[in-house]
This record gives sequence, C-alpha cells and structure tokens, in this order.
Amino acid sequence: MRIVDVNVRVFNYTSTIVRDDEGHTHPGEDHDARGQLLTVVCDDGSEGYSFGPVGPGVVTSFIKPLVVGEDPYFREKIWQHLVHNQRGSGGALNDRVLATFELALWDLAGRKLGLPVSTTHVSVGSIAGIGAGAGTVDWATMRNIALSWIATLPLATVLAWLTTLAIGAS
Repeated sequence: MRIVDVNVRVFNYTSTIVRDDEGHTHPGEDHDARGQLLTVVCDDGSEGYSFGPVGPGVVTSFIKPLVVGEDPYFREKIWQHLVHNQRGSGGALNDRVLATFELALWDLAGRKLGLPVSTTHVSVGSIAGIGAGAGTVDWATMRNIALSWIATLPLATVLAWLTTLAIGAS
C-alpha cells in the first residue's frame, strides 16, 4: 500500500467559538468560520482524514512531493522526512501541519485495520512526538495526561455500573 494523493478540502461553517487577544477560545456569537479537512489517499482506495490548519498550498508545495509513493504505515520515516524539510518551507510546514498530517495517517491505519483510533490519544501523541523531537515537551504534563488516561477506563466502568444499579433499583 502506497500514498497516491494528499488533498485538502476547505469549507465554511457557522461557529460559536471566538478567540480572545491571547488566542484562548470562548463561547461567542454565531459567525462564519473556515475549516480544512486533510485527506491521505492510498493506491488500494483507503483514506485517512484529519481536521487542521493545513492550506492547499502547503500540501501541493511541500507535503505531496515528499510523501507520494511512501508506505503510510511508516509514519516515523515520513515524519522525519517532513521535519527535515521544515527549514526550507518558510514556516509553511509548521508543527501544526505535521501533526494534522500524522493524525490523518493514524486515522488511515485505524480504518484500514478496522480498529478504533482515539483522536485524543493520537493528537496528544503526535504533538508530544513533535515536541520530543524539538526538545520542548513538558514531561510533567505528559505524565499527568497518561495517568488520567489510565484512570479513565476503570472510573468510567465503576460509574456506569453504579448508574445501572441505581436505575435498576428504582
């Protein structure tokens, strides 16, 4: 299986999310917004998707020439190749673009293998991987995220069980 195409669909939608002067998001009035959906297409027809800040120009100029013909399961090799070419991109091939592309590769793998992919886990993993490569990961925060993931499954199980007992008892 090889990557044969990478494309971006730009779309408009109504959003209620606004950003303050520091870039933080908050609920706000309805307004027009623009989004991007990155799609990775393979020769067997399988596809992977990810929403993110990727314009068609960066895909055409930087991503496609570097990844078409590559095996999408070799995510680390592809990532290294893209990171190596960041310097010549004039800032267009930034870490957010790399993370969005990597998320699409993980989505493709999950779809192809028929397995669920937690976008939260993949997003954090992609961002942490990029940060580790750049030497900028806050490992204390990563530890806290990992501990919360470990605690989530048993806590959710217990809460669901208790809820079921409470509903069944009434």
